[in-house]
Amino acid sequence: MKIKYIRKIIIYSLLPIILLINFSLSFAKNKPYNLENKILNSKIKDINKYKIEEKITNSAFSSKTSSISLYDNWQNKLYMWGDNTYGQQGNGQQGGVVLKPTWVPIGAKTSWASDRIKFVAVSNNNSAVVVEDEDYKHDYLFVWGKSIGSEEKPVLKPILMEPININWGRKIKDLAVSDNSAAVIVEGADGLNHLWMWGDNTYGQQGNGTNKSVAFPEKVDLKNVTNVLVTDKDTAALTSDGKLYMWGDNSYQQQGISSKEQKMVLKPKEVKLNIDYSNVKIKRFDISSNSSGVIVEDLKKANNKLYMWGANNYGQQGNGEINIDGSLPSLVQAPNINWGEENILSDIKLSNNTSSVATSDGKLYMWGDNSSGQIGNGTDHKFETRPRHQILPYDSYSWGGNFFNLSTFDYNSILMIKKRLNFDDETWNVWAIYTWGSGIKDKMSTLSPFQITWFYCKQ
Repeated sequence: MKIKYIRKIIIYSLLPIILLINFSLSFAKNKPYNLENKILNSKIKDINKYKIEEKITNSAFSSKTSSISLYDNWQNKLYMWGDNTYGQQGNGQQGGVVLKPTWVPIGAKTSWASDRIKFVAVSNNNSAVVVEDEDYKHDYLFVWGKSIGSEEKPVLKPILMEPININWGRKIKDLAVSDNSAAVIVEGADGLNHLWMWGDNTYGQQGNGTNKSVAFPEKVDLKNVTNVLVTDKDTAALTSDGKLYMWGDNSYQQQGISSKEQKMVLKPKEVKLNIDYSNVKIKRFDISSNSSGVIVEDLKKANNKLYMWGANNYGQQGNGEINIDGSLPSLVQAPNINWGEENILSDIKLSNNTSSVATSDGKLYMWGDNSSGQIGNGTDHKFETRPRHQILPYDSYSWGGNFFNLSTFDYNSILMIKKRLNFDDETWNVWAIYTWGSGIKDKMSTLSPFQITWFYCKQ
């Protein structure tokens, strides 16, 4: 492998952490917009803390780009920072890195004003937001960055995205973007939720029965869709009857069927799980470009289960094995962990190499590839094939708040925690950012979650 290529891999693996550290340092030197550089009194002296005037309503992270939206009773604001190779920061420029959160306007507007930001989504190359108008009657989708659709070159500022000559409906119910594809769920005039997609279709991820790419949003033949996720190769959607449908690449059996049977799935196909839908429902799901997983909730008692399938070259299926050919859907058993009434599974996040789940009582478990410390278990073991250990901050026995955003990538992880703290007889909302994996110099910080900054505002 060429040295130049190796350097590029190292730089990109370090980029998310470098950006977050620079983001904190830049705030210490500058006071961008209304983000006031004011330090709270705390026993933790090495962490930068910054006051914000509004609460954080949305956040989105990729391994290269970060964003938060702030909202008070008068205004919405979107701030972004990170890589800008394709103009994904929305500042009208292309190239370089944005080291501090920058306010992203739409066209001639200087803010979204009374329009409410409903959804924010980012990938390494693209960004998107859904904005609800002040009358709460219509939603609007804005996209920018590397082309996901009609533009053949990068879009440097947010542009309105709509189908050609079609009124696609009123309310947008969900949003997802990847580096080459995008999807929205829209409530149509018929009162049903319809899925619209556009972008690359090399693996059939647009679900139109072909491999021809789609320039503008087109309706997918799947009704009553409630949630959607996209990767560079696959799409997954949950319907109102609790069924999961997937399509796209199936090289690692991530579609839930044998790769020998079908290498690509070109139209939505229901994933067959060995469950009785009259007694259970799919509560949460996630996909990466090579694996899939669902949390299944028991409707009769407070209990749920985890099912996974797809790539297992690092033990990310949690079945105690390594399998380079991938695995079909199977129940994940967790030794010494009672995923029952007390530890109810509430969220699942997957990367190509790792898997993670969170519980309703604030516990985090991770497994899979650990070559860069990205599962945060405090060890330098190269991989973990089962969910065994609770993941905790390196200096604490608890997270001290609710999980606001868990984002996992191939070589690192980011977690935003929302807390309530009391200072000087006042209650404050705090959003703390933790990270672990590649990019932290201190060994302890690499192997376990390390808090690098937080934002706070009055309750």
